[in-house]
Amino acid sequence: MAVLAVVAVAMRSAGEPEGLPRALEVAPAQTTQITYVNRDAWAERVGVEGIEGDASEEERLRYLQESDAGAVSTPLAAFAAGAQDAPFGELDVDWWMSGVDGAGVAWEVYRLDDDVDLGDVADELAGAGYARADLRGHDRLTIEDAGEDPGALGQAWPPQMQDLTLLEDEHLVVVGASPEQVVDVVDGDADAASGSEGFEQLTQGLSGAEFAVLRGGVADCTATGHLQQSAAGRLETVARLVLASHEAAQQDAQARQTWLRQGQDPVSRQPMQELFDPESVEADGHVVTVRGTFKEPRTGPEMAMRDVLTACELPSR
Repeated sequence: MAVLAVVAVAMRSAGEPEGLPRALEVAPAQTTQITYVNRDAWAERVGVEGIEGDASEEERLRYLQESDAGAVSTPLAAFAAGAQDAPFGELDVDWWMSGVDGAGVAWEVYRLDDDVDLGDVADELAGAGYARADLRGHDRLTIEDAGEDPGALGQAWPPQMQDLTLLEDEHLVVVGASPEQVVDVVDGDADAASGSEGFEQLTQGLSGAEFAVLRGGVADCTATGHLQQSAAGRLETVARLVLASHEAAQQDAQARQTWLRQGQDPVSRQPMQELFDPESVEADGHVVTVRGTFKEPRTGPEMAMRDVLTACELPSR
């Protein structure tokens, strides 16, 4: 049986038209690990949505401080100070996602604001020294020599931005040496991860997700999910595990409740009760659901990356 683990840190955002469900429609079905950031949803929640590409240095610094405090950003965030020299930057991103499949083929996707003209982006990249080619009707821009410095872009973008495929109609930029998987999905020639039963179970209602980590190939669970969402003015964490049977779910819920009250974070060795306030741990059919609140905002994304709340095999303490 295929095993799927999903870790998602999410936040509902009023008026968000696409979000995580749309991103999963872009990810290839064979993807085994996904990291996702909805920059727009996060920026709206923390009050920096008005900081745009023409922002002052002071505004950019405020943006980076908020990003660091919440541990949520795209790879472009660290380059936000120099992004004025790039065709697009962190402040132009709606959402970002990276993925890898079982064979180790990796890719990234940026969904850019509607007012970013990807035709102009392609022209600017070509003028900056990128080689321009056609990939199934889409512009592909590459730095052919990995050691070549693409001028000012070398300080404005992370190193992986040397192979970009632009899907102009969808406002998507695919990053990586093997963009064909994503291009085929977007063009309707291949299946998407959104068709996975596990993804559908765990991401339902998370259209405004701020951050998500999705993992496959984890033993002992059919699927797991870790999310954060706005609830009554606070950031609520909901962790879900889909197990093989009702009996397994009942046993897991009891053990997980004990661990949350008496156990430790396996890395920091801090008591979980000092990091996380559990409100409920319940089993419903095959699904175990944990609800609660992290005491520090950045702890949620950090633990999501380490698969702490939804670890199929609980720590011994």
